[in-house]
Amino acid sequence: VSPDQKALEEAKRKKEEEEKDVAVVKSVTMEADTEAPLEIPKTSTSVIITVENPELIFLSNQRNFKTQALLLRCGVNLVYRQVAEQTSINIEVDQVSMFICQYLHRLTSIYLLLQPCDMVLTYSQILGEKENVDLSVTDVVFNISPESLNVMTIVSGQFNEGAVADTSVKLHTAYNYNLWNPETISKDNRWYVRQAFGSSLLDLTEQYDVGPQLDLLANIKPLGQLLVMRLNSYRVTLEADYEPLIVVTGDLVATVKDWGGSMSVDATISVESNYYSYTLGTFEPMLEPVEDDSGVYRRWAVTCTVAKCPIEVSNDAAQLMHLFGANSDAGSESAETSSISSTDSLDMLDNAPPLYDVHITSTDKLLLTLTNSALKNFTVLSEAWSNVKDDMKIEPKSSSPLMIKNLCGVEITVKGKKQAKGLEAPQIVLGHAEQQNLTSDLTGKKRAKDRRKTRALFRGASRTVMEDISDAASINLLVEGFEEVTDVKIVQAGLYIYGLKPLKSRSTTKREHSILVEVTVVRSSKFVTLRSPLSFSNQQKEPVRLWYSAPLDSTNREVVTTIQPGESYNVPLNAPITGLIDSHHFHITPDIPDFSPSFPSLTINKLRKTGHVFVSSEPPESSRDCDKKYAAFAMKALSVRNPTRLNLDEATHHIISIHTPLVIINKLPVSLRVQPSGMMVSRDLEPGQRAHFLELDPLQEPFLVFRIINYHGMGFDWAGEMQINFAKFKERSMQSMVMSASNNNVISKVSLTIMAKTNAGLQLSVYSSYWMVNCTGRTLKYQGINDTSEIVDPSSVQQPMMFSFVLADKAKHRLRLKTEGSVWSEYFSIDTVGSSGAIRCHDEDNKFFYEIGVTISLSNIGFTNIVTFYPRFQVINELQTPILIKGELGKDFVECKCGKITPFWPGTKDDHMMIIKISEGRPTMPVPLDVTQQTVIRADCSTADSCGFISIVVFVDVREATTEVKIGMYYKGAAPVRIENLLGDGKICFRQHESMHTVTLSKNQSILYTWDYPNKRRELYWYVDGDATNQKKADFIKDGTSTFTYQDLISQRRRKAQLVSFLDGLQRVLLFTDNPGIAECVGKEVITIEQSHLVVEVNLMEPIGISLVDSVPQEVTYLQTESSGAIWERKLRNRDRYKLLPNKVSVALEEAYIRDKNKAEIEGYKADLTDRDYMKLKLPNNTECLIRRTYLSALWLQYTNSPSQTNIHFKMNRLQIDNQLPDYTFRHVFYPIKPPLHMVASQPPKPFAEFCCVKQTTAVTEGEREMSILDHYKYVKMLIQEFHIKVDAGFLLSLMNFFKVANDEEKEEDKDLMHIEMDLKLSQTALNDRLPGGDGGPPVFLDEFHLSPLKVHISFSPEILIDTSQINVEEDTLSLYLRSFGIGVTNISDAILKLAYYDATGQLVTITQLQDRVVKHYVHQTLTQLYAVVFGLDIIGNPYSLAQNIKAGTKDLFYEPYQGIVQGPREFAEGVVIGVNSFLRHSVGGLVGAASKITRSVGKGLAKLTFDEGYQKQRNRRMAQKPSHIGEGLARGGKSLLMGVYHGVSGIVLKPKEGAQQEGVEGFFKGVGKGLVGAVTRPLGGISDMITYTIDGIHHHTQVDDKIDYMRHPRYIQPDKILRPYNTTQSEGKYFLHQVARPRAWTDEYYHHSVLSDKSVFLLTDMKCLMLQFDDMVNEWKVDWYHHYNDVVKLPVLLGGEEEAVGIAFTALMDPNAGVSRFFKNRRKKERMVILPSSISAKVMRNRFESLVRSSHRKWIIRSEEQSCWDSCCRCL
Repeated sequence: VSPDQKALEEAKRKKEEEEKDVAVVKSVTMEADTEAPLEIPKTSTSVIITVENPELIFLSNQRNFKTQALLLRCGVNLVYRQVAEQTSINIEVDQVSMFICQYLHRLTSIYLLLQPCDMVLTYSQILGEKENVDLSVTDVVFNISPESLNVMTIVSGQFNEGAVADTSVKLHTAYNYNLWNPETISKDNRWYVRQAFGSSLLDLTEQYDVGPQLDLLANIKPLGQLLVMRLNSYRVTLEADYEPLIVVTGDLVATVKDWGGSMSVDATISVESNYYSYTLGTFEPMLEPVEDDSGVYRRWAVTCTVAKCPIEVSNDAAQLMHLFGANSDAGSESAETSSISSTDSLDMLDNAPPLYDVHITSTDKLLLTLTNSALKNFTVLSEAWSNVKDDMKIEPKSSSPLMIKNLCGVEITVKGKKQAKGLEAPQIVLGHAEQQNLTSDLTGKKRAKDRRKTRALFRGASRTVMEDISDAASINLLVEGFEEVTDVKIVQAGLYIYGLKPLKSRSTTKREHSILVEVTVVRSSKFVTLRSPLSFSNQQKEPVRLWYSAPLDSTNREVVTTIQPGESYNVPLNAPITGLIDSHHFHITPDIPDFSPSFPSLTINKLRKTGHVFVSSEPPESSRDCDKKYAAFAMKALSVRNPTRLNLDEATHHIISIHTPLVIINKLPVSLRVQPSGMMVSRDLEPGQRAHFLELDPLQEPFLVFRIINYHGMGFDWAGEMQINFAKFKERSMQSMVMSASNNNVISKVSLTIMAKTNAGLQLSVYSSYWMVNCTGRTLKYQGINDTSEIVDPSSVQQPMMFSFVLADKAKHRLRLKTEGSVWSEYFSIDTVGSSGAIRCHDEDNKFFYEIGVTISLSNIGFTNIVTFYPRFQVINELQTPILIKGELGKDFVECKCGKITPFWPGTKDDHMMIIKISEGRPTMPVPLDVTQQTVIRADCSTADSCGFISIVVFVDVREATTEVKIGMYYKGAAPVRIENLLGDGKICFRQHESMHTVTLSKNQSILYTWDYPNKRRELYWYVDGDATNQKKADFIKDGTSTFTYQDLISQRRRKAQLVSFLDGLQRVLLFTDNPGIAECVGKEVITIEQSHLVVEVNLMEPIGISLVDSVPQEVTYLQTESSGAIWERKLRNRDRYKLLPNKVSVALEEAYIRDKNKAEIEGYKADLTDRDYMKLKLPNNTECLIRRTYLSALWLQYTNSPSQTNIHFKMNRLQIDNQLPDYTFRHVFYPIKPPLHMVASQPPKPFAEFCCVKQTTAVTEGEREMSILDHYKYVKMLIQEFHIKVDAGFLLSLMNFFKVANDEEKEEDKDLMHIEMDLKLSQTALNDRLPGGDGGPPVFLDEFHLSPLKVHISFSPEILIDTSQINVEEDTLSLYLRSFGIGVTNISDAILKLAYYDATGQLVTITQLQDRVVKHYVHQTLTQLYAVVFGLDIIGNPYSLAQNIKAGTKDLFYEPYQGIVQGPREFAEGVVIGVNSFLRHSVGGLVGAASKITRSVGKGLAKLTFDEGYQKQRNRRMAQKPSHIGEGLARGGKSLLMGVYHGVSGIVLKPKEGAQQEGVEGFFKGVGKGLVGAVTRPLGGISDMITYTIDGIHHHTQVDDKIDYMRHPRYIQPDKILRPYNTTQSEGKYFLHQVARPRAWTDEYYHHSVLSDKSVFLLTDMKCLMLQFDDMVNEWKVDWYHHYNDVVKLPVLLGGEEEAVGIAFTALMDPNAGVSRFFKNRRKKERMVILPSSISAKVMRNRFESLVRSSHRKWIIRSEEQSCWDSCCRCL
């Protein structure tokens, strides 16, 4: 066959096949249309693919073998099967793991990122049905560290390589001298002209060419898809330095539908988070589990739904034109003006769903717990992640998780638990100073090597955290010569002591022995140290020798050892001094030959009585007189009795710390020389340094000479002297020392402050109360009130000048100053930290004024105010050429150099102006300096050889203390406005207000405009040429449009045109046009009507709580947001939005809804509730709408994103903060105040805080080239409702202690140096050293920025009722802050601060500038409202609150009837009743409240006169509880009177006795004085308190405000101090125990309780059982009866049997000191029956009661050797 014939046959065959295929398709299509099933041949296909253990390596740098790498390992099994109509795919991915390593050393430097897990994916589909996908993932354990995250970022970045464009806004300078000339408008230089004339009327659908695709997709009917994903559990660990810090656990279940079309996702995620506490060595909850009503915990769950919607584009051009006021009827002669609203443009998109709609919802209560350890973990994480580098080595640490070290001096055998019968327990032998790793076999904790055990560790949610703590690891210790010590717990960090029993064969003495087990945690490794109960620690800078002498032979001394600085010596267990150490004598000497042993000797008995002993060691006699260097060495021995944790309080345990008796710390800004009087030894201290004085004998009260050499280079010294009395210095006490100097017979003095710390040796810190920093460039002089001397501060001095007041009265600490050529200013205060302002001085002729700015800040070293003086006006020249400046009254110009700050003194009293001159050109017009603004000036820069102009920008930033003036080159967009004329036939004429210069702009032209007169009113007026009588003011502050008409000179008809104001990049534009296409094009750009790509809505319906727990530990405060009650909304017409109904209508509808009514009517509103799914409401205007029942969520957030716009809307319904400390003045720290009743009834409920922000991203362009991106904030508003703040000093102190997250490893000496360096850096006196380094970031444009006004009620109490022994913040620091604000004197009650709103419109600012302006505004508003605080003092009865009450009552007396008469006669009568009631309530309540505050202050003063701090604290705690009714007030008042008389009389005898016991003879005479004074003041105080209680009871009846309930009871923290998830039952029981009136000698710990009724509680403590009863008369809980467990003679039994138990019964002996039992010799038995609420509670109470009784009857059992009752019974059944 020929080739041609072959080709012809092949072509014919192909054609036949194609025709056959077409016929088959047509047949299939016809059968599908007739719904006939297809017949497909039944075939079977199977494909199996197996990939075993592949390893994928991704390198960070492919050119370096030492680079970091990401390794991925897994095994893959794929099975594909197709049988007839069914297709299935099964993919199993086994042992998926991920590592990071260094590629060259990947076997040794590997770090596990993802622990091995399994994934199984199953796909199945039957032809004609939906696709089903099931994805199951086993437990996922993921570790994230800074190094691993950096590697993953680099590797992932290699897949998305590309240059990242810099989109930040840059201010491009322009040197065009023709800048202000008109410019012709064309398509080439205006984008909106090009778009308007380059095509037809704007068609919005052109940007989305989706028509053909939509037609094709419309004919496709998807069968449906379903994906189910299950993640059994996940665990994400955040690490730093490869140590775990935060762990997040949970599980995930998700369902995905129709991902090929309109995708929808439903997912449920459960979350729990814990942090690692290095203090306790265990994990503690951070995001707590949710506790249900039965006490069972589960993880916090959140639901996430995602919906994908198709693209919808609006093509309604007419609607867009309507928004801009455009009208097709151009011949209309009526001039109409309309404005757009930002909400109109948003409403247009209501019916356009977003591409992706995400809803995140939770119906669980969210509880977060923050502690000092958690904050420290966050700090460590942030530091580690901020210091990560690309070339960091991956070196996971291989430290042992558990190390044990023997420092006992003898051999110790460490034994583990027996594993099985017949096998010996594992053990190791440790010699002295040996350490070894402890394996899991020894500790009894098995390591979870297999994956199943690993999964179980974190699958149990909160159960893991709670049970791991109770599963304590323990060991046994065998010390040579002693019996074995069993069950030594090492799970928790702390200090434990265990008794040692000598073997019977060696028990020849009666000495008591014990061993200390110290458990410390460093990162995740534990270190167990075994040592004796006696150790010596050398905290000096010199080595010392330790001597020992026997009890009966004090002359025979032996050297024990030499202790180096910073080291410790543990006395061996076999040493003769370890037993009965109370009677042994110790001596300490410096490590210098021939020094005599210290005198007096150290004994434990002395240390127990006094806590410390001063000892001294004398040098040899041969060296005493010849060399003063070998003076006597003195030391202080301090006994530490409060370690981290002791499990045996009675045990003898001492750490004797040896300290220097005196340390001087220099906290002055200058060098200080300290020299003991009469000695050659001296110390020179630089700022922040400290000196140790070992030469001083504390018993001789030595003198110290302080000297400042050549102070500030003045040529003379300052000197002062102080006698050091070690006994009189108290902790945190302060004394003053006067430094004086003589210069030319003129004596100058300054007072320094000496603050003492006595916790170790005596530390004296030398402060100066004030540092005066002169940055003015002029010499200043300072003078205080009643001070004749002057302090001269020259401008040449580069260090702060120290200053002090002569008078000790803080109220008279006021200063005045003067400068060269001026007189003294007015007096002003420099005590208010954070305040700033300007001081004015004038010359003798009162013509020239000097304004000096003052700022007051607190130093980092504390107790020093840094007072900085600036020139009020500072000019920064950012031009490339020097300029000349002067004031309006100035005679000579002052040169301002390039890049420098120049002080500027305008000289005027008001209306400060500045004139600028460049080169030899003419001076500019005056520029005002009193308002923050930007001015563009056309400056003449002509010289003798040339002439010309240059455009400069003058930016004035007015602050409280200074005004900063920046002068720079013009940049594009700096001009106030660009005017463009696109009218068909008409010229635009415009001019500045009060200016005769008119600019005319022809058609198709634009021009930049700036103000002709910057010092005059900046208003622009315009008119169309030929119509000068119709001038209009141009409003170009923000985007908008208006319509106007003008006379067409050619047709002589009035034409309609638009004036559009918009932002073109950085430049504001005023566009005049009569072309609808141009106006529409600009409107599209301004309003940006586009469909949202993403909408994320977060809706947390239930409360959100945040608990702060300090290091004590105790709960400091609890913050919670709450949802609202039921509310009703109506649907808006033609929208998917709902609007709240008035509260009165909502209340009526809710009442009808609850009572199952079908109809409801109120004030014209008629509701039909028949169909609960389709409820209707007819409005007063007969409009019908749908209504729904809902409530406001606790927190709601909506985030909307589109290509050029971002919207954020946030609402918080209600916020309340409670004080959770055990002792407080105010329980509620922060809560919103409800609006008045008439507002509540007529208005819908509003959230406490609401924030809304609309940000548009605008491209800043120049011609055809895009330059950068500008953030354009079109709408920013924030609303905060009225609220009340109530704090006391104790709460503030605890809060400061909580946020004080200091590095424990950082030495105090290093902190002092760092703080002083920071203060000296902030105190630089050279003005140019303070030149700002940046502009605060890229600029943003604010269209509308509004912060609502604030109305704040403030109440404050200076009382500190809490125990401050465990607070690390000094009270003096808090007192300094309080005194600086003037609120540290007395109580403040309900002082009202009204702060005005802040508003910024049409401004181009940076974020930093905006922050500074907002802070400045509210600080200024607060300072102007301080009169409300002064008049709110309780000592004067709070007259401000009284006036406000009378004002409110008078207003309601007239306003309420007026409101009622408008509505009808019935409402008028109700208004009269409400008004009269309000008037009487406010008037009487105000008067009674004022009287109560005065009597309360009088009682407080009388309590202070008793000089008894314990009595004062007890009274403050009692007075903090105000009566709730008149009866309670009378009862409490009578009790106070009786107690005052009783304590006054008994104090005459008891106070001298107490004083003698504490301080000996001196204390006895002090007690006599206190007793005599108290005999008068305490009864008088009781009378005052009785009056106060009675008045408070009356005042409570005049108040109708709703009672503020506390959010929850304070958290109960168990005695082991481990933080556990919040338990409602335990916290309630602890609250009852704390509230009950009981003797202070009781130190019971809560154990269990049961609420019998509203007024009775049966409670178990660790020592006794109590029956509590509530006393209505005094409104407090009291103990009805109690029994010690040792007195229980018959164990509790169930009443009613095991099955139907109703209570318990037991028999106990009566307390011999209670009731009538004290009169009987034999103790009586008492049978008790307690009826409990349920059978289960009765059984639980019986079991726990019985266990406590049995435990208390054991004798001589050390607590550490038995299992703690909390370990087994702390959790509820």
